[in-house]
Amino acid sequence: MSPVRSCDVLTPRQLAFIAERLPEPPHAPRGRRPYANQELLPGILRVLRSGCRWRDLDHPGSPSGVTHWRRLRYWHRRKGYRRVWRTLLNFLVQCKRLDRSLVSLDGTLIPSQEFTEQTGYSGKHRTVGTKLSLLVDRAGIPLAVSVAPGNYHDGPLGFLTLANIYTPPPILRDILPDAAKTADPTLLADKGYDSLRFRQFVQEHRFRPLIPTRACIPAEQATGELYAEDAVLQRKRYVVERTLGWLKGFRRLRYRADRVAASFQAFVYLAVLVLCVRRLSSQSGARNPTSR
Repeated sequence: MSPVRSCDVLTPRQLAFIAERLPEPPHAPRGRRPYANQELLPGILRVLRSGCRWRDLDHPGSPSGVTHWRRLRYWHRRKGYRRVWRTLLNFLVQCKRLDRSLVSLDGTLIPSQEFTEQTGYSGKHRTVGTKLSLLVDRAGIPLAVSVAPGNYHDGPLGFLTLANIYTPPPILRDILPDAAKTADPTLLADKGYDSLRFRQFVQEHRFRPLIPTRACIPAEQATGELYAEDAVLQRKRYVVERTLGWLKGFRRLRYRADRVAASFQAFVYLAVLVLCVRRLSSQSGARNPTSR
């Protein structure tokens, strides 16, 4: 196995944990062997963190920037990021670090040039960009993410994000935290998601909607379980905004520079993997696979 290159985003163990679970390209009968994932992942993480150009990775004796870019797209085509993300969430469940009893939903706009794929003008922000919708658990661990043009409203995009929420496999549900077993799961969101259809959709997914009511909604209509209010729980919605801030801490996600939507989505998933593996590494004990 090739040695792990230095990386200032993840520790060597965290880097190896992700690299070993991402798909490797097949070795052709002729020609030189493909570079190992552990040789390319540090350079890709450098682009994600610093926002540098791919050509800045061109150094004598090292893989070129184009080689890094191709591997990033290869992982995305093979859906490697999603599989590793689900593996990380499964490990977090085993370590009792994942709590779905309280989830939070929010979206943000990533400014961008007016590319052909998944960009649009946002009247609220008065700029062109790409909309990013995120759903997190009680501690801010990402459970679902969606990407759409910037002119999409948060409300309709919330349907897609909630539909993609992570659900622990049946074999792991018995070791969920007690709060996730006894309490009614609650979904927190802001007024941008206030609609009767979305509240019903949340309830269909076995969550209790806790969304502030817009002023235009008549008081006689905003009654019942669908329009429940809890000012104390609403204060805990900051975790999703904090996680969005962490994602934007990666400069490649602060401003979209990728013309192709697949490349931008790949960076989003890779940033989510970084957040999840860091949270998993903060758990000490025999169940933590990154501490071995």
